[in-house]
Amino acid sequence: MHTMRFAGRIAASFGAAALFAALALTTAGVQQKGGEDLALARAVVAAPVTLARGLFAASARGTPISANFELEDGKPQLSVYTTKGSRYREVVVDHRTGRVLEGTSFKTVTQPLN
Repeated sequence: MHTMRFAGRIAASFGAAALFAALALTTAGVQQKGGEDLALARAVVAAPVTLARGLFAASARGTPISANFELEDGKPQLSVYTTKGSRYREVVVDHRTGRVLEGTSFKTVTQPLN
């Protein structure tokens, strides 16, 4: 009877060790692939400026149509895409202060959007 209990404990210990090793390998793979995603998530959580505030700040340059946080050269950036007439513009808003940093026109539309 004691032999069965001992064997069961060994099997349970081996199973737990195998599970731990599998989780450790999986986590390492996710961290390697998702390192940039993790850095972006941390930057978004730490940013005092919300997307809504970024949209409001960029509205001085045109009608906001899209916004997102991203990493540009490893640094957090809040980009707001606006339209004014037939021009589209990416407006970069400081993710710490909410001030517009730059605005770069990146596309001119010659035909109206449907």
